[in-house]
This record gives sequence, C-alpha cells and structure tokens, in this order.
Amino acid sequence: MRRPVDRFALLACFGLGLMLLFSLGSRASAEHELTAEELIQRHLKSIAPLDRLKARQSFALRGDCVYRILSGGALSADGMSQIVSKGKAYNILFSFAAGEYGGTEYLTDGKKADTRYTSGGQVNPLWIFLEGYDVLLTEGLLGGELTTAWSLLDVKHRKPKLSYRGLQKVDGRELHRLDYRMRKGGGGLQVRLYFEPETYHHVLSTYEVVQSAPAGSDPDQSARQRVTRQRIAERFADFENLNGYVLPSSWTLEFFKSNNDANAIQPGEGFGTTSTVRSMNTSPGLGGGVAGPALTGPGGTGTILLQWKTKVTNSAADVSFSPNLITIG
Repeated sequence: MRRPVDRFALLACFGLGLMLLFSLGSRASAEHELTAEELIQRHLKSIAPLDRLKARQSFALRGDCVYRILSGGALSADGMSQIVSKGKAYNILFSFAAGEYGGTEYLTDGKKADTRYTSGGQVNPLWIFLEGYDVLLTEGLLGGELTTAWSLLDVKHRKPKLSYRGLQKVDGRELHRLDYRMRKGGGGLQVRLYFEPETYHHVLSTYEVVQSAPAGSDPDQSARQRVTRQRIAERFADFENLNGYVLPSSWTLEFFKSNNDANAIQPGEGFGTTSTVRSMNTSPGLGGGVAGPALTGPGGTGTILLQWKTKVTNSAADVSFSPNLITIG
C-alpha cells in the first residue's frame, strides 16, 4: 500500500523541482530584461530614498590621493583630492605635495566647463583630454554619484540616449551595462556605465575615443598608419554610509592612451589588472615619493596609463563653500 504513496510523493517532488527551476529561470530572465529606466531607478534607490536624494543641496568630500604613472614613465606622488558640488555645478581638485607635479582642477557650472592647472606643474594627458571632451563635466558624468550633478539624477532633462546591454563580464565579474550617449556633443565618445547586479551600486564608468590617422598615399603607407585610443575608467568601491547616503569611499580614476597600431594588445573594459599594460612599460618599478622620468609625450607612439586613487577621509552634505570653487569667470 505504500508504493503508490511513494510514487505520488516522488511525482510531487519532481513537479516542485520543475516549478523551482522555472521560477529561477524566470527570475534570471526578468533580471536580464531590465529596462534602462528600471536600472537607473534601482541604482538611485541604492544611494538613498529618491525624495531625500533629490532634495540634497550640496555635497563635499576630501580624501587621501596617490597619483601613479603605471606605464609611460615611473612616478608615485602622495597628495589629496577634493570634490565639492552644488546642483549641477561641481569642482574636482587634485593636489600633490611635490610642487613640480602641481595640481589640477576640473570644474563646471552645469553649462560650461573649465580645466585649471597649477603653474609650474607638468601638463598631464588627462588634462588635455578633458580640455577636448569637457562634456564629461557638463553632462555630470565624471565623478559619478560622488557629486550632486550625477547625470543619472536628471535624465529627464538631459535626455541622453540610453541602451541597457544586459549582464556582461568585466574584470572577472558580471555587471549590468548601460550605454549612455549625450543628446549634444561628445563626438565619438563612447560612455559605458556598469552596476552590480546584487546591490545596483554604480561601480565602473568608461569613456573611450578611438581615432584613426588619415589614410596614406599608398597601401603600404596606409597599413603603417596608427590608431590612437584614449580612455578614462572610473572605479567606485567600498560603499558605506556617508552623511546619510550610501556612496563609495574609494574612487580610482585611470587614464589610458595608446598610439600603437590598430592590432596592438589593449586592456579590457575596465583595464583588467593592468598587467597587460605594464608589460609594455620599460620604465623602472614604482617606488615611494616622486621618482622616475617624465611621461611619454602626447604625440609619441608609446602607451600611457595614469592612476589617481582616492580614499575618502571626510565628507559633508548640505554645506556652504566658496562660490569661487564652482564659478567659471
């Protein structure tokens, strides 16, 4: 008499298993079918309730910063970084104890942008790049959610073209990818934003431009033409409560430039582990303080990889600061 009951139980378990598999498959499918708008809303809610987030007037933070040349030279310099923002205006400042490397400021009032350089300092390629692509500032992209100008807070008025690309593996982990195209400006700039699937924290942004040299007068000369790749990668990590907002306390900005041939080995979406890039660097290893030769010239044929790594030490919300910091005169 037990056998029919056992069979029934077996069939019931089998049915429940199928339902569970179907449920998990449907859940995974639904996760892949997120719209760009849903992804943005989940991301913003990961920072704070939307009403609180949109009511924030200003935000300021400061942190310890290490500037390193990982390829194209050899340098390590300690200093500080600071971001102050109010509405769509903000200022990103890097300053280092070694005077010859000076400081840089990247600021916008929400409509125009400016890049400032401390006299006597070496002009670095990031500064040159942002001179030409200041739309990264006016669009509220550079610095990500660490500023009140964060572009995803105001897609309704900015009206970018957004494309959700699903989950993609970057640096060994799967992340939601969102492609962002400005309504105006940007030229050939490719903007990609990445989010953790578990938390919807924004953890990576990449901004890339690929420019081909003009064709030569004959096929052999054309084959030797070089392709210039320039890319900024911003990494955000160590999320914690900063003044009532869940924000990254670690921010790493990297600038990569290569004038190598089109078929040269390139780093991945987020630059990977940089081991590929370092293999192209013949400079001595990095040491403490400031050391080593200057950068490869902007018009050279080498590879440059620069890194600014910031650990936030203090922050404040809804504070007053000098309007000169976000004024373009």
